[in-house]
Amino acid sequence: MTNEERIAQLESEVFALKEDMKRNRKANVWKKVKDKFSLELNSFNWVDIHETTRYDGKPITFKQNRLESYHIQQAIGTLIRIALKRKGLNYLEETDEEEATEMMKEILEIMKKRRNTNEK
Repeated sequence: MTNEERIAQLESEVFALKEDMKRNRKANVWKKVKDKFSLELNSFNWVDIHETTRYDGKPITFKQNRLESYHIQQAIGTLIRIALKRKGLNYLEETDEEEATEMMKEILEIMKKRRNTNEK
């Protein structure tokens, strides 16, 4: 392998590493936003109570924990990325953090109001 070929190979590896680092930083933007709202996101987990009748006619009650925070954060993340017109929907840009945080706050506020209205 000549020096020129070795230099070209190293430049290619450096480029790939830089792209990977960019992608990791971008992925961390959404992680930061989610972490700020983890308490609110976890408030959407609840216990679902099922009632049925046994073979002998006696009622049975089952309690099942419903963990919805993951699904909610995924849906909100998709909405935010679409609203910010990101072509690569997997990542937010580092400059989007403040706007994404504000949007997350507004969406969660709407969801909380709606939930409180339905509980009455």
